[in-house]
Amino acid sequence: MPSACDATLLRTEAMLLNPSRDMLAQKTDARFRLTEDLVDAEREFLVSLRTIYDIYARPLRKLCSISDDEQKQLFGGIEPILSVSNMLLTKLEDALAAWDPHETKIGSLFSKQFWNQFDDYFRFFTHAKELLREKQCRDEEFIEICKLRQGAALHTIDSLLDLPMANLQ
Repeated sequence: MPSACDATLLRTEAMLLNPSRDMLAQKTDARFRLTEDLVDAEREFLVSLRTIYDIYARPLRKLCSISDDEQKQLFGGIEPILSVSNMLLTKLEDALAAWDPHETKIGSLFSKQFWNQFDDYFRFFTHAKELLREKQCRDEEFIEICKLRQGAALHTIDSLLDLPMANLQ
């Protein structure tokens, strides 16, 4: 039976626990580690892309003479991409949580709906970039607000609209 003195010593000692066999297998499973990296990249993509609303879309709507149609042309294609990417992220996180190195496969998580949404974005993107170029050449108020907003951001409006396209390459 340990004495009170022995138990007191345990409070200051680091206790090493034996990791489970599953955790060791995950650490050596290259597919698991790549999937973890994919989850991190997808999470970072979503965080960055969501900023387009706070940094540009909402302020431009409030402060600029941008029409509802122009607002939709510039930012309307973002929400569907956010939706399918968020769905993919959730499925990837679920796959990691229930990872079986012999059974888990993630290829099927990239559904036809996922790819179709990016195809739709490509068509949206072409028109959005065209309108953006036009606004950047002719609309002083738009230009000024974008410059002000960019000062507080990591991304320009151009780079945020380009993000989904960069993911396809």
